[in-house]
Amino acid sequence: MTTDFEMDAAGNIRLFPLTGYGLAPVAGMMCLLKLDYATDPKEWPPETVQSVQLGVLPAAARELGQALLRMADRLEQPDQIAVPQ
Repeated sequence: MTTDFEMDAAGNIRLFPLTGYGLAPVAGMMCLLKLDYATDPKEWPPETVQSVQLGVLPAAARELGQALLRMADRLEQPDQIAVPQ
């Protein structure tokens, strides 16, 4: 897992809201992960959405899924402040 986040000119982490996703198997070898995101984080609902399609091996898919669950659990704690890790 990487924590080298892309920054804008002001030194803030660039953030694009996730608007959707899709999953599909590819040749029995990997998972196709499609992530749809809003290109303007200040616009909701978004008028412009882009997508990225990634090939994810099974081990990486499991690791990503577990990391997302851990982060969701952490964010749902009442006294938790979200800090990028």
